[in-house]
Amino acid sequence: RFARVDTQQVFFNALGIADVALLDLSDGYRSFLALVLELLRQISEVFGSVRLVSAQDGPHSQWCVNIESVVLIDEADLRLHPSWQREFGPKLRKVFPRVQFIVTSHSPFMAQEASPNGLFVLRPAVEGSGVSCHKPLPRVDGWNTDEILQSPLFGLTSTVSVETEVLLQEHASLRGHERFGTLNQEQKDRLKEIEGQLAEQMTSPFERDRRQLEEAILEAAARSRGESNA
Repeated sequence: RFARVDTQQVFFNALGIADVALLDLSDGYRSFLALVLELLRQISEVFGSVRLVSAQDGPHSQWCVNIESVVLIDEADLRLHPSWQREFGPKLRKVFPRVQFIVTSHSPFMAQEASPNGLFVLRPAVEGSGVSCHKPLPRVDGWNTDEILQSPLFGLTSTVSVETEVLLQEHASLRGHERFGTLNQEQKDRLKEIEGQLAEQMTSPFERDRRQLEEAILEAAARSRGESNA
């Protein structure tokens, strides 16, 4: 939130710390603030003024810019933390509710915030120069980032590291030999080694915690059923 301004600097309240100078804010804050201020400057130049209206946001009122226009933003996710990328669309729409934003991005979080039927993919034209425009999906707002990255929007075949993907391919090949009984001892040792590596690399602490919680819930449910039967 805006805190105060003196003859030299502008200050904000951020994260419970009083009076943080503009230049001391993170790149995300400064980038977003610069974008909004630039939009306000452009609107003022084009329309002669910036018309603000008070809009109700739940129990609170909020000022928004009551101007109808189209705004193009290139590489909107540049230098923004993923948490900012997730909020980029909702924040802009809240302040500029009558503006149509046409945004380019390489972020799955930005894709989540696109309006229905508002997702387009640009690719080099098959013939000649220029680009071709494709509309592969109507919306992905309910998808997780892995699903979006492996969809036609981004076309990734995997979201794990390249090193892990190579191990997975080698593991699949060795398991195929094992299934047909053609593994030699060296390959058996290698398969065991790879499975150990994958077990460590592909199980995050969050996944382990989730599994432990699920097991605890199942055990509690089983105990509850046993006590009821008794």
